[in-house]
Amino acid sequence: MRTLFYNSPAAFYAFIAWLIVDLLAVASALVPGMAPPEEYNIDKLVHFFICAIGAYLPQHFLRNPYAYTCLVLLMILASGSVEYLQTFIPGRTASWGDLTANAAGLTALLIVYHLRRRRTP
Repeated sequence: MRTLFYNSPAAFYAFIAWLIVDLLAVASALVPGMAPPEEYNIDKLVHFFICAIGAYLPQHFLRNPYAYTCLVLLMILASGSVEYLQTFIPGRTASWGDLTANAAGLTALLIVYHLRRRRTP
């Protein structure tokens, strides 16, 4: 029977890095005044790439593609929850654009993951 996780030091380090990236992203999203710069829509690029990194790392510790897909979908829901929580923080606002950028970064890596799995035996 196959396990859900890869059993290697690299997988462990990828898991720890994923936890750190996600905790820092959530913490920075919930701190007043820590919004990324909004000039030239750079904040949307920041949202996209932070979420893409968050979706890239689990590829290295989750063995099961269905578990990876479920995790990415949960991350999209979590990003929506964080956007909602920002409405209660002074100086922060929820944004559909931010949620869209988060979902786009996560979905882009999910598509790349499944395309790459299809090509490799």
